[in-house]
Amino acid sequence: MSLKYLVTGLFVKGITGFDDTIAQVPLVAAITRTRIGKIAFALGIFFAVIAAIIFSFFFAAVIKSIPYTREIATILLITLAILIFFNLLNFQKKKAGKKVTSSLP
Repeated sequence: MSLKYLVTGLFVKGITGFDDTIAQVPLVAAITRTRIGKIAFALGIFFAVIAAIIFSFFFAAVIKSIPYTREIATILLITLAILIFFNLLNFQKKKAGKKVTSSLP
């Protein structure tokens, strides 16, 4: 059973990591000029992923301790969907130093 979860995790990481690779390769080429810079960049990404995993484990433990977690999450998601659907968040787009309001209905 754990082999199934390991393979699934690797598959999901591979799919989600593909877009990161597309974004990071040009960035590494533009920013880092030396081998040490490339190693430092790779280590930074590695530690960021480890920090995200640790944070997600901690956050999952905190969420499990809250009663009615699913109901609260459902209410928050429905509220967010309504706010986005009716454009009640009123985000403003900045264009060339000027504030431009959205022309969406």
